[in-house]
Amino acid sequence: MKTRTIVFALFTVLVTFIKASTAQDASLRTENATMHPCPGGTGSSTVNTSSPTSLDSLLRMSELIVVGTVVDVLPAFTANPDHLMSIETPSVVAVGELLYGILPSGIPTILLTQMGGKVGPCAKVVPDDPFVQKDERYVFFLMADDRPKVPNTSGFPRYVAVGLWSGKAKVVNGRIQFLPSASPGLHEYDDMDATAFIAAVEDRIRIRCRGWPW
Repeated sequence: MKTRTIVFALFTVLVTFIKASTAQDASLRTENATMHPCPGGTGSSTVNTSSPTSLDSLLRMSELIVVGTVVDVLPAFTANPDHLMSIETPSVVAVGELLYGILPSGIPTILLTQMGGKVGPCAKVVPDDPFVQKDERYVFFLMADDRPKVPNTSGFPRYVAVGLWSGKAKVVNGRIQFLPSASPGLHEYDDMDATAFIAAVEDRIRIRCRGWPW
């Protein structure tokens, strides 16, 4: 049986979504959310998010900015057993460059959380935010995912991309590519040389650290 899940995540900044103790659960409204066992099939989720409209707004919302490569995609799991369609998938990212923020204990590896995945007979996809894949390289704009009720057995600090699809600038053949659902202001950087884009990000960070207005 195919289900369709509609997710209404209304937040002005993503930290409200991810840091609440029941972030995944509170942000979901689905007709089959409390069914047990899972009804099976694949649900497609639509997410409404306060998406950054420019590189500056993306930087302002970020707690950590890194250049990283996906080294592993871990099995999906259900964040809340009472909401079996509340599925998420973690991926392991090796940090190559730290552009902004502090890595806890200097660990050069982080965990990226994404909504969706497949657990048993149930699967959920977020078309606007496709899963990262092993060996892909990104400039990640991140916020800490420190939800106490969602287990993290990886040993790595856990993060979520700012604006979900907005905070992942993919490096394709040495050039930047934002996901299709990112704002037009971010797509201005599409096809830009990745080295030049990283330099532009670092320039904007220096301006921020000096306290100059953006």
